[in-house]
Amino acid sequence: MKAAADSPDQALNRLVSKTLAAGMVLAAALMAAGMAIGLARPGWLSHSATALPRLCQAALSGDPTALLSLGIVVLLATPALRVVVLLWGYARRRDWLFAAIALFVLGVLIFSVSVGKTP
Repeated sequence: MKAAADSPDQALNRLVSKTLAAGMVLAAALMAAGMAIGLARPGWLSHSATALPRLCQAALSGDPTALLSLGIVVLLATPALRVVVLLWGYARRRDWLFAAIALFVLGVLIFSVSVGKTP
């Protein structure tokens, strides 16, 4: 017997759930890799933060502090990615009210990040 097709709400909820889970797993993997590499190197803890534009490059070079920082950035960015997925899902099914609400929330998040940056 074939299972009934998912409703649009169930499909969108499943996609949002997978997005959140993937973000959490990626963040945990980055932080675990940073800890593992750091514990293998004596005196690995850096007292200065890596600048955001250089974070990926430093993480790819195996800098444990950069890996930990990148894991935290991914963890913080995951809920914003959820809003993007919801915006895409609502716009795809032409639910303009909820798409507008998601767009507003995304705008507030972007505004908060841009205002909160230090010069």
